[in-house]
Amino acid sequence: MKNVFLSLGSNKGNKLKNLLFAMLELKKVLSNITFSSIYLTEPWGGAEGPMFLNMVIKGFTHVSPLELLEKIQKIEKKFGRIRTKKYAPRTLDIDILFYEKLIMENEKLILPHPLLHKRNFVLIPFCEIEPDFIHPVFNKKIAEFLNKNTKDEVRPVIKKEAIRIWK
Repeated sequence: MKNVFLSLGSNKGNKLKNLLFAMLELKKVLSNITFSSIYLTEPWGGAEGPMFLNMVIKGFTHVSPLELLEKIQKIEKKFGRIRTKKYAPRTLDIDILFYEKLIMENEKLILPHPLLHKRNFVLIPFCEIEPDFIHPVFNKKIAEFLNKNTKDEVRPVIKKEAIRIWK
């Protein structure tokens, strides 16, 4: 079984429902899942649109990175994700942040996720799960990437203890 970290986000439709049901779908491909609180965050990268709900989950899988990507994209599509322009509002966005400590790049997938170290909306929930995880490219703990000077709004709206989806 391979250790993976995923980020989940939604800023279109019933955002909370999208995240919670996506977590249930991910149980089909991941085991021993742990998850962060759910955070309300601003759109990132110059994107416009409604605020996001974001979270990070950790789990274990038996599928390869490309198989995992394929399964994730099917889940996104099931929830109405239509890929238009970059950073457009979306019903569901699932990114593979890490697959073990694998470093890879091809036309379909880059691991680790190339922007995760710049995104507090990923770093803050990630730190709830595993702040001492070492980024294999930068050889730094995830917590060391947090940008405390950013004006990005990232605030918890649902604490992980309140989410009963795994019971």
